[in-house]
Amino acid sequence: GQEYFAGTHFNPNVTWWDYSTAFIQYLTRVQYLMQQGTAVADVLYYYGDHIPNLGRYKEDDPAGALPDYDYDITNEDRLLDLTVKNGKIMLPHGVSYRVLVLPNHKILSLAALKKVQSLVTEGATVIGLKPYSTASLVGFPQAEQEREAINAQLWGNAETAKGEQKVGKGRMIWGKTAKEVLNTVEERNPDTVRKGVQPDCVFLEKYPNTSYDYLHRELPDADYYFISSQNREATTVTAAFRITNKQPELWDAVTGEIRPATAFYQKNGQMFVPLSFNPYGSIFVIFRETISEVSMLLRSKIPSLNLPTPSVPQVNYINFIALDSLKGTWTVTFDPKWGGSTIKMDKLISWTEHPNEGIKYYSGLEF
Repeated sequence: GQEYFAGTHFNPNVTWWDYSTAFIQYLTRVQYLMQQGTAVADVLYYYGDHIPNLGRYKEDDPAGALPDYDYDITNEDRLLDLTVKNGKIMLPHGVSYRVLVLPNHKILSLAALKKVQSLVTEGATVIGLKPYSTASLVGFPQAEQEREAINAQLWGNAETAKGEQKVGKGRMIWGKTAKEVLNTVEERNPDTVRKGVQPDCVFLEKYPNTSYDYLHRELPDADYYFISSQNREATTVTAAFRITNKQPELWDAVTGEIRPATAFYQKNGQMFVPLSFNPYGSIFVIFRETISEVSMLLRSKIPSLNLPTPSVPQVNYINFIALDSLKGTWTVTFDPKWGGSTIKMDKLISWTEHPNEGIKYYSGLEF
């Protein structure tokens, strides 16, 4: 068969197959958890119906949601299935979003534009530029006349780089990113009114030029985040979650270890948890057990005290310090059947940097 060029061969014939058990167990644990519950994201991005079309790297961020908020993408079929409930944009299987973002190429099919009109009227917040074409001759010229009428209702007749228009129960916004809109939207609950949607997950106190990613899923009685370090070096970071009054647990998909976090605090509607990662490491942070009010009151005061508190640890991991490292030469054997030989190295290097061609292009096992 044919294998896609951008991946790696994954079958019992590759040289590392006999050593892959731990890696496959890691994948199994991650995928088991990621198949539970429903995804949580604040933004839904409709990537249009033009051709060619595809979902690109997450960091491309066409919705302008990152880094404080996550986003999903959808096609026209799923767009037409959306509904609105209490101002939230809903998919049939229960996933909801706070805002819908349209593509910036100013082209929408008439079906998609009519759906946007319906969603806004029913209470949705939609971000996007006024479309100037349906990119189709279907129903012409009536389709273009309908487009102009809907444009006038949603965007008005004035041509402005930024703006907002209330239509029915919802809002049509243009010239702003999803993050800008979520930072200023007014949220209400039975007790309070908050200006701005709290970021779902923010990484603080991190090293310069480091990067992290996350996915958030929820069950009826729990929330959990998969946090992934995108860094080739070991790092530490404090993650702030949009969770309150729940005990954070640390689930290690590499070892299967599950333990409660001992260092964390709550402030202004966020839970702050210090995390530590190996190179390109990952961790699940699970919230399912309620914490007592007394415990949370103590922890909420820690940042303002700016002092170590013996009853509340400051780290969740043992901090290992390198005292020494292995020195001297290495004797490395590459299987002669694969073109290799036995050599001595002053230090371990990538095989591809070795001048010996039998080693530079070696693809077997080393001993």
